[in-house]
Amino acid sequence: MDETAETDLSPKQTKVISSLVSGDSAEEAARKSGVSSRTIRRWRQSDVAFERAIRQHQNALREQVESELLQGTVSAIRTIIAIASNSDDSRALKAAQMILDRVPVHRQVGLPESELLIHMHQQRNEFS
Repeated sequence: MDETAETDLSPKQTKVISSLVSGDSAEEAARKSGVSSRTIRRWRQSDVAFERAIRQHQNALREQVESELLQGTVSAIRTIIAIASNSDDSRALKAAQMILDRVPVHRQVGLPESELLIHMHQQRNEFS
């Protein structure tokens, strides 16, 4: 995050940004920060540093969430492989499909879903 953008902001602006990025509405952020929602709208429309800081905070949060999801996906894949190595085919494939339905990891690694399922089935056979 750009530290110079942060120093251009007032403490109230910093508090508003924190509130907005954490999911509060503009009205809630205004109440928590002691400003009006009209002031927040004005800052967003005319204060370049304020709007830039919001985008930077949102991007940092997005990157953190994506990193945590990726770590969770790796853990889920390891769990699927463990289930696949100790289960019948239908249960293993059902577990794999459940994860693929929720986290399209096959798209992140550039594999079509069918190829990923085949790969996981082959790994299951290697463990058997």
